[in-house]
Amino acid sequence: MATTRPKVLVAVSGSVATIKLSRLVEALVALAEVRVITTRHARHFFSDDAIDRSVPIYTDEGEWHNWHRIGDPVLHIDV
Repeated sequence: MATTRPKVLVAVSGSVATIKLSRLVEALVALAEVRVITTRHARHFFSDDAIDRSVPIYTDEGEWHNWHRIGDPVLHIDV
């Protein structure tokens, strides 16, 4: 029987603690399927290049990008 990996969503805001995001994600990727969601202000504290390329990074701007009417995808529900 195949085991499934746990799923982890890491949410970061505009805190200086966000500079540790790449180290946290690196540790979690070994154990789980990881996704990151970030605010615009948190982006000042890390670079996408520092995050494992297999990890999707979502932004708060993406919340409204595809939504125009009822029935359209909603990011916070999809993740």
